[in-house]
Order: sequence, then structure tokens, then C-alpha cells
Amino acid sequence: MKKLIKRIFAAALAAATALSLASCGKNTDGNNENDTQTASEEFSYRAASAELSNAIIGDYDSFSYYGDKIYFLSKKYPDEYGNGVDAYLNIVNTDGSGFKSVQLCSCADKADVFQPIFAPDGNGYYVYMGETEEKTEYLLKTIDENGTETSSVNFTEAAEYFLEGLSVWRFGMDGSGNFYVTDYDNIMMFDKDGTYKGFIETENDGIDAFVTDKNGDVYIYQWAGNGYELFKLDIPEGVSEEKPKAVNMPFEGYNNHIISGNGVDTDFYVYDNESLYSWNIGEEPQKLLDWVKAGVSVIELSDVFYAGNDTFICAGKSFPYKYPKFSKLTKQLVSTGDRKEIILAGTEYSISSYIKNQVVKFNATNDKYYVTIKEYKDDNISQLNLDLTGGNIPDILITNSYTPTETYIAKGIFADLYEFIDNDSEIKREDFVPNLLSSFETDGKLYRFTDCFTVYTVIGKTSIFGDDMGITVERLNEIAASRPPEAEMFAGFTKTDILTYAMEMSGSEFIDFKNGSCNFNSEDFIKMLEFANGYINDIDFATYFDDAFWGRFETMFADESALLMVCYLTDYADVYRFEHTNFDDPVTAVGFPCKDRTGTSFVVDSGFSIAEKSPNKEGAWEFVRTMLLPEYQNCVDKFPVRKDSLDKYAAAAMKYDSDRMNTAIVMMGGMSLASSVHDSQIGVPKQEDIDRMNEIIASANGIMSYNSSVLGIITEEASSYFSGAKSPEDAASLIQTRVQLYLDENA
Repeated sequence: MKKLIKRIFAAALAAATALSLASCGKNTDGNNENDTQTASEEFSYRAASAELSNAIIGDYDSFSYYGDKIYFLSKKYPDEYGNGVDAYLNIVNTDGSGFKSVQLCSCADKADVFQPIFAPDGNGYYVYMGETEEKTEYLLKTIDENGTETSSVNFTEAAEYFLEGLSVWRFGMDGSGNFYVTDYDNIMMFDKDGTYKGFIETENDGIDAFVTDKNGDVYIYQWAGNGYELFKLDIPEGVSEEKPKAVNMPFEGYNNHIISGNGVDTDFYVYDNESLYSWNIGEEPQKLLDWVKAGVSVIELSDVFYAGNDTFICAGKSFPYKYPKFSKLTKQLVSTGDRKEIILAGTEYSISSYIKNQVVKFNATNDKYYVTIKEYKDDNISQLNLDLTGGNIPDILITNSYTPTETYIAKGIFADLYEFIDNDSEIKREDFVPNLLSSFETDGKLYRFTDCFTVYTVIGKTSIFGDDMGITVERLNEIAASRPPEAEMFAGFTKTDILTYAMEMSGSEFIDFKNGSCNFNSEDFIKMLEFANGYINDIDFATYFDDAFWGRFETMFADESALLMVCYLTDYADVYRFEHTNFDDPVTAVGFPCKDRTGTSFVVDSGFSIAEKSPNKEGAWEFVRTMLLPEYQNCVDKFPVRKDSLDKYAAAAMKYDSDRMNTAIVMMGGMSLASSVHDSQIGVPKQEDIDRMNEIIASANGIMSYNSSVLGIITEEASSYFSGAKSPEDAASLIQTRVQLYLDENA
């Protein structure tokens, strides 16, 4: 596994589940005005959208904009390993009209081209890389707004002087007409005549984008380990220069994108999964719009462009049909009419991009209700608790594994969703995965459900652990005693990690939120404490996860130096992939050790509940039900909750898809690791693999939950046993007392 994969994965998977990331300027003032509704008007950005249903040749992705036209490349490769490509420049007006396609190169040319950019001079520029018998040629080609080539400059000699076999990664241009080419690790600068002007290295961090400020100076935007950074690119002519110091950016999160400003009074525009901002270097960003409120779905958003006169152009792929989609955002007077407001609230990681897409669609089509999103920062969960207990309850609450949902249910905050399902003409209980539904039930009532799920389990070689799903601490100890002393049952785990996973996967064995009781002084929990004590106290991540580790990670499960893997299963191919890339042998989902359960749990990233005291429960259900219908369920990116959609998800896993890459998720101690694998490397699962995954799904009998307060009590008191100050029985007794007190106060 490459360290790059680890770095990208750690950034993208802050909570193993997230699609909605951090931003600035949230409104968390706690006001809820959904009990009365009058028509209101406001002057704000709204989107006029269009889809391009014309047949596009090949695959397409990034877009360019100039003169109220959208430009995007599409490419068709002859086969996975073919030389050359059929490449087309597609041109369309922002309202979807006037489509035309211009071929830029063909497979016979053994060439490739890269996304054009348009300069203030009105010309478009793109890099053309063509192969001859002797060498590869690099050309900077100029086109007009209709895609017609007007000139070509050869910069091959200068390029190959520094980089033999240059492969273009990104391409940019500054306000003076100089152009920049990067191969991911290096940047070369040329003038418009193709004359070399300078060169720098980028420290193996890659370039996400070239952007220019209002003065026309060029900057590079790139990943820098813990976030994105912006660097002004100042290359003295003919001199190799070190990368300059980063510009201070007042943005947090892993999903920020930056685009060039308007060339007048704004340096840059920055957008994330929630909002669009204007930003001048050295100043605070100014929020311009909220995507959902403006009517733009972030799941359909690939590129944003400033079009002048307070207008923005958005481009991407429609969901779920994947047609090119464009939106023009202008300021206008907007009225909500007589529609009633539905407040949908959640933490920043619980409201997925898929749910936001549903909000946009719902608001565009429903004439009775409109949904407003209210997000709480994950570090401000206390404010959510205060709002809920104080009666300031949203109509719909979206929760994840880190929300204290059991406490909310125990306090009677939520309505029984079965009352809505049983009265719905299109939805019935039998539509859903039965043990998923029963895992959510409390006394036969459904206070919370979800749109999709992940399976959280532990897998190990069948030859070692057998084929029974479910395992006890005693059995694990027996197996450990029969293995070489250096073999690790859970590699890289600490004592605290063991207790954390025990509570996440099988915590319901020890705590009952509904009845406000717990049994941590039981023999089973004491055995878990003793099991945890066999692991290390702490781990030095820099030392443990060093360069040598990544080579070991690829083989540790196959050579049995590590025996059990904690993993999230999000796709029908995941277990098949683990077998073929990590274990080289059949595996069994034994789950985390526990007495009465399989130790395999469902993970819910976006669970939804309707408030019992909402004055608009019918409207809340009208929105929630859209996430349970086939149109939505057939397109989720994890296991869908509908049985018919689950069957389609399984069938897709058995078909080869050259674009499909599975990033399997492995938990090792406190680290989330990933290994990206293409189907072409290992093939696709067969029906027997699908059947086995269905058995694993059917074995899950609980919802993974993380209660930081309870876990804090457990780890604090367990440390006295781990240090030798107390016996496991005494530590368990203290845990029992303190957790019971917590339940008395909160459950």
C-alpha cells in the first residue's frame, strides 16, 4: 500500500463515513420557527439549471467556461491498455442549447490532450501530447471559442530537457500569458511562444489547481498533509527555486476548492460542500451563498466559475443519470409562498451529500413544504443536546454513530416511523432488510431509520477461526495460545482500542439505555477487561506506521503474523477483495468477541428521526419517504435498505466495470487504512461470494454506537486496573457505579 493512499484516505475519511465536510459561517443560533409560517421574500442567489441529454462520446469530467459557454473534454480509450485516445472538445451554452463536439485527436494519432483553459484574451489553450516513432511531442495549441485551432507552439525540447517522458497532471496560465505544466512532482513555466522560463519541485505533494488572483499572479493549490495550502508561484527566469511559504488561508476542512477571482476586486472564490465564499488574501472570507438554499446539489457539482455581474456558473453531472448539468446562479427576489418550512437538523458529518441532493429536489418540486437545513458542528454536540432537551426540536433530526441517539429515544423525543410506513401507499415494512429494521426497533417501535448502511465486523482466516460467525473471548484466547508468540491477534491495537471496539460493536450487552441500566460488573465484562490488558498501553504512530509497515501490511494477514482485521464493509465485493489482496485465503466474519451476539453491527452514517412534537409531521414524512423509494435507493453508495435495491447493488458487483475502484476500509488501532484495488487486478465476485456477503449482513444484530461519555468513564477506571492499582473486579465495579449514575441523569 502506498503512503499516498493512506494520506488521501485519512483526509477523506475523517469519520469513515463522511461526505459533508467543514465550512465557515454556520447558523446555530437555535431558533426554530417552524410552528408558524407566512409567505416571505428575500434577495438571494438562485439557480436556473439545465441538463445536456445529447450523447457524449467517451468519459468526461472537468469543465471550463468562457463567454457563457461550457467547454469540457470527453475521451474514449480503445481498451484499458491502448495507446492513444479519441478526444473531443464539447461546447454548449449554459442553458443546455447549441451543443457541438469537435474532435481534437484520435487513437491513430497515438496522442492525448488536456482540459483547455480560456484566458482573458478570449483564446482557449490546451496541451497536446503526441507520439512519433522517435519521441513524444508537446504542443501548446490555441483555439477560438468555437474550438477551431488558430495556432500551435512546440515546447518539446524545453520540456524534455528537464523531464524525459513528461506526463501532464495539471495545466495553468497567468495574467501575462505564461503557461505552467506540472507532472505532479515538478512545475515548468513557459511563455506563450513555448520558451522555457523556470522550474521548481513541489515536494511530491501534487497540484490540485493553478489559480490567479485579481492582479493576474499565479498560485498553486495543493494538499499538504493536514489540509490544503495555497502558494504564490514566483519563478525567477531560468532558476530552480524552492517552493515559497504558504499563504494563510482562513478555511478548514478537506473539501475546499479554490477558483480564480473576478480580476477586479476579488482574489479568489472558495467553495466546499455547503457554501461559496469570496476571499481576498489577508482578509476574512465573505459568504455569498448556501448551495442547498440556492438550489444546487453538491453531489452534482464538479466546477464553479465566476461569470461577471454577480453571476456564477456551476457544472457537473446530474444525479443519478449522470448527464452533464449546468446551473447559472444569479441574485433575484425569491418568495417561499405559502409553503410550510420543515427544519432538518444534524451534525456536519451526518447530513450526507445524498440527503442534501434530496433536499434540493424536494424544494424544487413540492408545493406544500420546503426543507431548511440546520447544521451543528460536531464539536458543538452539547448545543444540539440543549436544543432537544429544551424543546427546540427540529422536524427531522439526522444522526450518526457519534450522536447520543439512545438518550434522545429514551426521553421520548421521536415519533414512531412505523405509523407513517403503515399508512403509506407505496412503502411497507416488508420492503426493507428485516434484521436491519429489527435492529432499529425499541419495544416494537421504529424511532429511527436510515437510507443506507455499512457492516462493521472482524474477519479472519476460516482455516484458523472456522466458519461460524460469532466468537467469544475464551475462544480467542484458546486460538492465541495455539499460535506463535509473535503472532498478533489485533495488530497495532492498544488496551483502549480493544475497549472502544467492544463498546462500539457489542456495547448493548453491557448497557440498556431504554431501561437506564447497565451490567459492567458482570463476568463477561471483567473477561473483556482482562483481554484488553493483554495489549500495549500506547502506540507511537510515527514509529509503528513507518515505511516498513506498509510492506508488512500487504502480507501480515496472509503470513498470519496478524490474525484478525477490523473492517467496514460497504460493497458486495469487499470480503472478496480482502481475500484476494490481504489474506490469500477464505475468510470468516467472526465479529468482535462477545457472548450473546455475532459481534457484527450495522453502521449508520445518516439515521433520520421525526420529532414527536413537530407541528409538521406529515410534511417531515413527505420528505423522509423520498429516501426510501427505489429511485433514491438504487443510487446510494453503500448498502441500500430496500431489499429490491440491495439485489441490484449485488448484481452490479458481479459485473466488470473498468472505472470501478474499491477502497476497502480497515481499522488498525486508531488508524483508518485503505487499499485501492481495480477489478482488473482480482476479478469480480461470483454468486457464492454474494451469498456469503448476504449471510454476513443477515448476521448483524445491532447498531454501532459511540458514546463518548460512557467510553470516557470506562477507559478512565480501566486504567487503574491496567496500571496494577486495582483488580479487574474493582475496576468493573467502579465503572458500573459511574455509568449507572450517568444513566440515571441522562437516560
